[in-house]
Amino acid sequence: MATGNVMLSQGQPDVNLKAGLGGDMTSYAWKINGRTFDDTEPLTIRQGQRARLTFTDMTMMWHPMHLHGHTFQVVIRTGLPSLVSPAMSMGPV
Repeated sequence: MATGNVMLSQGQPDVNLKAGLGGDMTSYAWKINGRTFDDTEPLTIRQGQRARLTFTDMTMMWHPMHLHGHTFQVVIRTGLPSLVSPAMSMGPV
């Protein structure tokens, strides 16, 4: 669990977003929420909003993930806050 001086303030999210990661090495067509990059539907939040973004990696590969212009706190499956980061690595389910 993260120590107090590196934790983001706690509170309920204003918006819940999901990012399902898909694709495979055979086609090399990587997707978020079933869409390739050229068909992307942005996940948008407004300034000051607290958002919960749930990543689900349905591939067999690890994926580095980052959010442009945001710092986020990883919450582990038990619900405890972990690290605060501008990037993380996602493992397959």
